[in-house]
This record gives sequence, C-alpha cells and structure tokens, in this order.
Amino acid sequence: MSDTAAPSRRLHHGWIAALIGVISFLLLAATNSLYGITYDEPIYQSKSMQAVEWLKALSVDPGYAISAEGVDRYWQATDMHPGFYKLVTGISGVTVASLTGSSEALRTGTNLLAALCLAALYLFVAPLWGRAAGLYAVGALLLMPHVFAACHLAALDAPIMAMCLLTIAATWRAAYAGTSGTTVGKEQAPRRRLSPAWRWSLLAGLLWGLALGTKLNAFFVPFAVFPWALVYARRHLAKLAASYAVLGPLVFLGTWPWLWHDTATRFSEYFQFHFRHWEIAVTYFGKVYQVAPWHYPLVMTTITTPPVTLLLALVGLAVLFRVRRLEPMHRSFLVLAAWSLVVNLVPSCLPTSPKYNGVRLFLPIFPFMATLAAVGFSSLLRPLVARFGQAEQRPKVVALALFLALIGPLAATGRFTPFHLSYYNALVGGLPGATRLGMEPTYWGDSYRSAALWLAGNAPQGATVWVEPMGYESAFRLFELGPLRPDLHFSSGPQGSASSDFAVTQNKPTELSDLTRNLIATQQPVYTDGVDGVPLIYVFRLRGSQTP
Repeated sequence: MSDTAAPSRRLHHGWIAALIGVISFLLLAATNSLYGITYDEPIYQSKSMQAVEWLKALSVDPGYAISAEGVDRYWQATDMHPGFYKLVTGISGVTVASLTGSSEALRTGTNLLAALCLAALYLFVAPLWGRAAGLYAVGALLLMPHVFAACHLAALDAPIMAMCLLTIAATWRAAYAGTSGTTVGKEQAPRRRLSPAWRWSLLAGLLWGLALGTKLNAFFVPFAVFPWALVYARRHLAKLAASYAVLGPLVFLGTWPWLWHDTATRFSEYFQFHFRHWEIAVTYFGKVYQVAPWHYPLVMTTITTPPVTLLLALVGLAVLFRVRRLEPMHRSFLVLAAWSLVVNLVPSCLPTSPKYNGVRLFLPIFPFMATLAAVGFSSLLRPLVARFGQAEQRPKVVALALFLALIGPLAATGRFTPFHLSYYNALVGGLPGATRLGMEPTYWGDSYRSAALWLAGNAPQGATVWVEPMGYESAFRLFELGPLRPDLHFSSGPQGSASSDFAVTQNKPTELSDLTRNLIATQQPVYTDGVDGVPLIYVFRLRGSQTP
C-alpha cells in the first residue's frame, strides 16, 4: 500500500513532484491564451499592478510607502481581497512580461500556485498510497474541466485551492514527523535545534498565513485541521496550535499593507464586506435565485465532476468505512482528506452563503476529492496487479490502469476546450442535458473571446459593437480585437444598442436584457460558438440586413 522509507525512495518522490510541477506549469502557461478575460480578472490584475507600484515606491521612499497615505494610495481595498495573491500575480506577471512580452503574463501567478498544488498533491498521496495513486491524484485534479480552467485565470479560486492543500499537507507532515514506516514521517535524527515536527508545524502556520492572504476560504482551514489533530495528532497539537496562532495572523497582516493602519476597523470591514456580499443571481433547474438553495454546491459538484472521478472517490471513502484492518496512519490520512473536503464544502451550503458560478466558490474541495479518488484507484489497482505474478508485467498493468482511469476526463477536457467552465457530465446528459434541465450554460465571460476574434475578422470598418452586460465592454477592448481592429467602437447600456451595428451577449439567462432575449427568440445570430450544439456566445447584427 505504501512505498518503503528508504532515503532514495524519498528522493525519487521529490524528483517526480518537481517534474510534475515544472510540466504542469509549462502546460498551463502555454494554454493561457485559450481563455477569454473573465469578469473579475481586470479588477485583480489592476490591483496586482498597484501592488507592484507600491513595491517600487517602497524601494525609493520606504517612509512614504508604509505611511497611511502611501498605503492608501496603492492598497485601497475596494475589492476587499487580501494582498498575497496580488503580490504573487504582480511580481510574476511583470517578470514574465519583461522576458516574453506575453499578453497573459498576469495569469502566471495562478499558473505557479496551481503547479505547486499539483506537486504537493503528489507528495501528499504517493508516500502512503504509492506512486500510481499519486500520479492518478494529479491527473484526476488537473483533468476536472472546471479546475483546469481555473488554473489559468487571474482570479482567486485556484490560488486558494492550492494554498489550502499546501497548508493541510504540511500539517499532515507535522503530525507524523519522526514516525517510522513510510516516507511521510521518517526522518533522520535531527542535527538542528528544531525537530522535524516543529519545522513542519512552522511551515504549516506560514502557509496558513499565506492562504489567509489569498482568500477568505482559508479561515475554514483550522476547522479541518484541529478537530482531526485532537484525535490523531495530540502530541503535536501544541506545536501546530502555536504556529497557526502566531505565524498565521502575522503573515496575513504582513502581506496586506492595507491592514497596517486602523487595523481593527479595516479587519471588520473586510469581514462585513463578505458577509454582506451583493447578491448574484443564478439559474438553477430553470428557476432564478438570488441565493440558491443549500443543496446547490452538492448538486453542482456531482454534475460537473467527471463521473469516473466521482465513482473512485466514493470507493476511496468506502475504504475508510469498510476496510477493518486499515493501518492507523492510512485511516488517519483518509479521515483528514474526507474531513477537509466536508469542511470546505459545508460553508457554501449554509442558507445565507452566496451560491453562484458553478463550483468556483468552493474549489478547495477538489484536491481532497482527487485524493479520495486516488485511494479508490489504489484499492482497485492492488488486486489487479497481484494477479500478474511476473514483476516485469506490473508497470504495464499500472500504466494501462492509469490510462483507462484518466481517458474519460482527458476526453472531456479536450472536447470542452476552451469552454471548460461550461462542462457538465453524463449524469445530466452533458451540456445539452443540463441546459434542458434549466442550468446555466456559461457564466463568467470566457466565451466573449470567440466573438471578439470573429468580429475582428468580419465586422465592417468603423462598426460599433454593443456588449452585454453593461460595463464589460471595457474588458472586451482587451481581447485581440483591440490591437487588431482599432477602428471598431464599443457601447453598452439601454441606449447604446440604438446606434450599434452588432450586439454580443453570452448565454447566461440571468444577464439577458429584453433586447437580447428578443434577439435570441426572433433572429438568427450571425455568429455563435459553443459545445455539443449549445451556444455559449451570440453575435447579432442590429443595423443592416447583410451578413458580413
């Protein structure tokens, strides 16, 4: 069930994890251009650039940069999101842009954190359950179409997913540091003053602080960690508690200069903003909700995760409850993974919690779902491999099993490129079935890039494009449309359509105006794009009858 604890085997896991990190980063960075600019990205990107400007000011005039005036100039928190991700995005984006000139450079921070997440997931799973399980966990997470898309976008969802996993994985290592029998915990006699348990505990606290500096979801991590530690890691509980209590808040505060002045008031504003977040309507089984029912997260998780991954995750959960002779460390690991999934999901199920945009608001559950699926995969693989007595045949069996377990998610990810945020699985008949059931085909603006490219090649000279929803026309200018067609003009709002040549809207029912509802009902669009016959973006001609 587990690999041996030999140092060479530990090193081998490390090299595999490093390779996973490098390959996944290169893959994600190379495919950033597939995705249109989503609604929130311009906000996060502009705030990240302000963070970079603050760093420049800090190097020139530190006194002004850390003063209340300087902090407010560069860190005014109108978005009410912390500082760590802004710093990562800004620094990595400016660096990559200077080296490559990439127009998607500000997505590099997300790519980096996602790659770290995948490498850490392998190191979380493989030492206890084997290399094949570790590799499967990585593939299962990366090939969840919604996760794959999120790992490209300059938004907070994939980064907080990464930071939650990194924190909990470090906590696991702290709990079993010094334990013999697996590479998870076996350490040589410490030559330093700090024991391995203390080093991992300090790292866990540091990572929790960085997670707090990424998104509000991180506040739920202790609810996953400490109930579990009370049962399975009591001897290291004090170390973990001290590290979380001291390092977590200090790192959170240190990475968000906006909190350095009038700290108590601004901290209160931060929480109040999220507790009173404006309502975003969602269409759920044909009905429009301002706040969807409590079961929305459970249903969306079920119908937007590849079925084989769901099935294997249930098998992994069954291992916890049905295998009586499960080794204590394996049981502890499964409890931590399952409990972490529950803790990250339940807050989104609360009656007053915002529920919209598919699964992105609770993306941290998916590394733990992939973990459970990897355990399920390992438990099914073991008897299969045992049937082949010849050692030379076993790697082929493992490779074939990995291929068969991942080919379905891989095919789904390929078929939905570049509209991965619109993926629904076969349990609801795919995207066509979900649309018939009254679910949202798309929601975040990623499909507008397709319309922008079409207009760049087909719109008449000097044409005016009316963009819905109002306000998104400013982001629309950032697509290839802008530098390719500087002659085109943009408008939005109730009055803008009267003088426009084209109307562009995505297929999100709660955003459609009377104009676009009427256009969809009565006119043939001059351009659509989508998946499996379901349109995700529409372009209509408003003036003139000749199709360009």
